[in-house]
Amino acid sequence: MALIQCFFTFLILLSSTRCQAPTEAPLQASITVSMGDMRVFSGEDLRTSCSVPDDPSPYWRYKWFQNGDDIGFYNSSEAWIKASGKYSCQAEKDLKKWPYLVNTLPSQPLHLHVDRGWALMQIPTTPSIIEDTMILTCRIRDGPVATEVRFYKNDAEIQCDKSQVLVFSNVTLQDAGVYWCRASWMEKNLLHSAQSLPVPVTVLDKLETPQLVLVSGRVIAGKLVRIRCETRLNVKAEGLQIEYYFMKNHSRLAPASSSDKYTIWQIRKEDAGVYTCKAKVRLLNVERWSNELELKVY
Repeated sequence: MALIQCFFTFLILLSSTRCQAPTEAPLQASITVSMGDMRVFSGEDLRTSCSVPDDPSPYWRYKWFQNGDDIGFYNSSEAWIKASGKYSCQAEKDLKKWPYLVNTLPSQPLHLHVDRGWALMQIPTTPSIIEDTMILTCRIRDGPVATEVRFYKNDAEIQCDKSQVLVFSNVTLQDAGVYWCRASWMEKNLLHSAQSLPVPVTVLDKLETPQLVLVSGRVIAGKLVRIRCETRLNVKAEGLQIEYYFMKNHSRLAPASSSDKYTIWQIRKEDAGVYTCKAKVRLLNVERWSNELELKVY
């Protein structure tokens, strides 16, 4: 009897150990275009690949999703795309010990477009960053030579030429918008013309305008209050670091810090006021100011 009790005690302790063991943050799958472009004509090759960047193990199995619906290709890391949609993937693999199976988080979705028309506006696969060169292309199915191409932004014509490309050599935030084109070409002595579907084009700042937000709940005297300076650096390069400055009524509260949070451990009535923050990247010589956040202490 004592032996049985010891056995059950061992099982309970083992279960407790498993439950209390620290768990690692889940990995996330990544989906990329491995053949073709994010906007293609129907009949052209478009293939996506799924991977787990933080664990390149060959033992992953993959699930594919279109607009959130499972579309199969379960054991393949690649999928051929035939229709427009929002595509994502997820990976799983077996483990030799508990918990015996691990699943990744779904990838960020890719918006892929398969066009059945005769003209197609092709845009950069990733958003352009200000001061970069941005190229938009008005493609014609089967590649005939264009006799005239008109580019439009938000319904206003911005270029009329034989060139099928629109080049922005030093793109700005004002260049973002909805673009489309109309192309004409000759075929068998007949003039043909087609218009593309409109497509939104995004241009990002190097450092996004910060948003100062209240992290804690209601501001009550004597309670801890934390505010956060939320921004994002869109330039990828070594050595870049965001410095944060917090101000109250235009007076600096503390020296520059690498933390995007400012904490008031026990807020008092005299801490009430208008707070702002500044984000700065010295190597880029870029700084951005946030909105104003008024704190009222109750």
